[in-house]
Amino acid sequence: LQEHPNTVLMLFSDHGHRWKRPHETVLGFVLPRSLLRAHPDRAKNFQDNQRKTISYFDVHLTLWDLVRGFEPPPPGALPADFPPLAASLFRRIPAGRPCGQIGLDDFHCPCTKWLSEDPL
Repeated sequence: LQEHPNTVLMLFSDHGHRWKRPHETVLGFVLPRSLLRAHPDRAKNFQDNQRKTISYFDVHLTLWDLVRGFEPPPPGALPADFPPLAASLFRRIPAGRPCGQIGLDDFHCPCTKWLSEDPL
């Protein structure tokens, strides 16, 4: 990335190992140092949000921030059914957002309690 200092690298995994829970998906970003230095408040939010439950709708708004220079989407730019609490990772994300309001169904919500069944 030294040859391309303005590059953002995103790493996505699928749902993970088939014997693990689906919410154990890995998402990673490598952000340009110049971006982090120019926006220390956004960099702090990004770091603070790293252990919070997020959805791909949050990732969508994160990409919007990167492309649009941290300008929020204007009215009508997002679909009407876009989750109401979805937020860019560059913005403060409160802990405890309900999964349904960030676009996660019960199956993908890490709050869902799973019962193991004995196959015998």
